[in-house]
Order: sequence, then C-alpha cells, then structure tokens
Amino acid sequence: FNPLWLIAVLVDDSILAHRITTAIVFVLMAMISICLLFSQVKSPWFRLLVLFFILNIFFDHFLPFFSASLFPSTTFSYFRLMPPQNILLVEALAVFYFATRQSSPIFNVISITLISVIALISDPFYFFLYFTPVILVLSIYYLINIATRWKECLTYISIGVLLFATGLLEFPFLLQDSIARSVFNESLFHSIKTVKTSSFTFQSPQNIAYSLPLTIGLAYLWFKKKDSLALSILCIEVLFVLAGIVYLSLPNNFNFIPPLHAFEVSLIVLYFIFGAKSIEIFLSNLEVPKPFRVFTGPILL
Repeated sequence: FNPLWLIAVLVDDSILAHRITTAIVFVLMAMISICLLFSQVKSPWFRLLVLFFILNIFFDHFLPFFSASLFPSTTFSYFRLMPPQNILLVEALAVFYFATRQSSPIFNVISITLISVIALISDPFYFFLYFTPVILVLSIYYLINIATRWKECLTYISIGVLLFATGLLEFPFLLQDSIARSVFNESLFHSIKTVKTSSFTFQSPQNIAYSLPLTIGLAYLWFKKKDSLALSILCIEVLFVLAGIVYLSLPNNFNFIPPLHAFEVSLIVLYFIFGAKSIEIFLSNLEVPKPFRVFTGPILL
C-alpha cells in the first residue's frame, strides 16, 4: 500500500496529481533530511546549507543559479517521473535514522519494523532498490559495534526470519520472473552505457569536486573520531566508486543489478550529511576563532 498512489488516484487531473504528490515527497524528503542533520550536525548554518544541497540534487531549480554547474547534481530523475515511488526512499532514510539513534531501542526496533513492512508492501522492487544500500551500511555498522549492539542484531535477524516465514520477504523473490530483463531474451535487451547511468561521483564534473572532500571527510571522521557510521558509509561509497570505474572502463554491463545512478541514490543524502559533520569537527579541532566560525556559515550560504 502506497498512500501517495492513493492520493494520485483520488485526484482526477493527472497534472495536478503529479504536482500534489511531488510537493508531498518534497516535504517528506526535507523532514527526514532535517532529522538526520539534527542528529549529526550541530551548526545551524551547516544544516541549512546541506539541506539546500540535498533538495537541489533531487528537485531541479530549487537553488538560484542552478545552471551555473556550481552545485552537485544527479541524473536520478524518478522524483520527476514517478513522485509516489520515492516515498520508499524517504522510508529507507527513516530506517537509517531510527537504526542509529542511541535512545529508546525498543521504540527504534518497532519503528524500523513497521516502516520496512509498509515499504515492502508498497513496492517490493523499489524496496530493494532503495533499502539495499542502507542495509549494507547498517550491516557494517552493527558488525563493527557487535559487542554493544548484539541484542539488536539478533532482534533484527529474528524479525527478518519471521517476515520471510510469513511470505513478506519471499514475495519479491517470487516476482523476479516477471521482471522485463528476465522475461525477454537477453539479446533483445540493449543497455546503452553512459556516464549518466554511472555512480554519483562520475555523473558530472562538479560531483568529482564534491565527492573528493566528502570521501576525505568520512575517512577523517573514522581516523580522528572513530566514527563507525562514517566508516560504514565510506566502505559502501568506495564500493560504488569502484563499481563506477569498472562500469565505465570495461565493456561489461551491469544488467544483473539496477542502474548505478538509481541504486546509490539513498546514500547521497548520507554522503553530504556526514561530510558536513566532518568539516564541522575539522574546523573545531583547528580552534578557528569564534568570529570566523560565526560568519563562515552565512558566507557559504
């Protein structure tokens, strides 16, 4: 059940339905981004700056001078094509938020279970598209902290086994024979390899300029602060960068997985949030004078 599709169906005008669902997804995306920013970044100016970057990545023309190639961008266009489907992206980020909260573990487990079940029922295919990278990050995070979070790990594994036994998790696997790439002969399927369908880093020149400091920032958080979340995100980011290099440099197509530009999209928000966190910590460790720190945010903004 996808509530946004229900809203779209109830509106007779298709253009108006598209605008309404886009507006709702915009608000939901902003809300989950704000929650994640408040949990990781202290500076209100950095929060606002990163929020603008995130919204501009997914919603074109949000910031002024968008055509000046100053801002990071993505070729992921699902927000324009199918706004209701992207509620699952918001739900995947919500799962990350609750899984990394330090308080109320029982409430976190209940929230994650409910959100995951709703997302799985809404759309099994997009569930795996958006949730898989987040699950990989959280798996590394829990493995690093297994000594202190083993009870949560056992709880999530038990819930997963229960969902599979009831058929919810098995359902997407039963649909694989209905996917176009499985139904049609492989010789009829032609995937045109372009930079636009590669991983986020290679989708535009400015993305490389942003990705480099973000990667260094994630490594800095791990080496300096032993931030296991930053290390988990860094591992998956490096994995996608390597996948992008292989995808662009070798003749083989990745027809067995979703396109990289869509598969990585749920991590883009985390890249920028934890990148901002690293910059914030780096500036505080440099003992930058307070007047400079006070005006840095407004100047950047």
